[in-house]
Amino acid sequence: MSAGLQNHVGLGKETTYGTPVAPTLFIPLRESDGMSINTDVQFIPAIKGSAPLNQCAHIGKVELNGAFDSDAYPVFMGMILKSALGGEVDALVGGETVVYKHTFTESFTKQSYTIEEKYGEIAKRYAGFLATMFNIELNSGETAKFHFEGFAKSHAVQGSPATPSYETPCPFNFGNVSSLTIGGVEVKALIESFSLEYNNNSDRFYGLGDVNMQSAYPKGSTLSGSMRMYLDTTTDDFLADYIAKTERAIVLTITGSDTIGVGSNYILKVTIPKAVLKSNSMPFGMEYNALEFDFEGLNDATDGLIKVELTNLTASY
Repeated sequence: MSAGLQNHVGLGKETTYGTPVAPTLFIPLRESDGMSINTDVQFIPAIKGSAPLNQCAHIGKVELNGAFDSDAYPVFMGMILKSALGGEVDALVGGETVVYKHTFTESFTKQSYTIEEKYGEIAKRYAGFLATMFNIELNSGETAKFHFEGFAKSHAVQGSPATPSYETPCPFNFGNVSSLTIGGVEVKALIESFSLEYNNNSDRFYGLGDVNMQSAYPKGSTLSGSMRMYLDTTTDDFLADYIAKTERAIVLTITGSDTIGVGSNYILKVTIPKAVLKSNSMPFGMEYNALEFDFEGLNDATDGLIKVELTNLTASY
């Protein structure tokens, strides 16, 4: 049946990179590109005394790419953060027995997952999926958006797809932003939109004798973002920061409204220890005076490029 609402995408944590496993958690998706198979067919031209140019064809480097859009739900996000960033430390929240805080930081070792994708009558499992980037976006009046991309090592038809089960909490939204500070200055009430994008820039290695990738390797990571803010006597200082290339920490904290455990909440906290405003615009218009900035993250000798803390009822990822 060609009913899009019956499709699903699930994630399963792999013990061995590239060895497929059944999904354990399913993603509440928005409309997304999903997984795609690019066979990179190579056509072979030759001068052979005939009019047709292409004489042969062969499969090139097969790429299994994925791009997914969802709202920022407080459980499945942890899988993607674990895959993209690599490092994870889990700890019980003080005074709680079932509420955990997961701290994700960068590591060269990345966690791979199997993605099960059911698309109508087509069901496939893509093994060895590694998240290469994620994006978190906040706009006034909307839910927090979460986008991620990555690539897989292999794929196979799945004859009996799993029965999906989804997390029950609602996603974070703009009203859940409990704090947004730049250089220690609270500005959440002056920010209309905010986004950040992390890329680990991992790449594929292909050897001879196989059209599929053999392994993945890390490259230099980057972090960038943008924000639009109301101009007043607080935010006008950021123009001076931009001109002087002043390095500031940016810390975003989102606290869900649902109570979990004894008295905790779902929390997403993103810390960019060192960021530089790299471009600025001050558009003239009929509405409020706005400052718009793009920023770039820098490595901090103590805290690295980024730290993400996620509080929920999952013991570990």
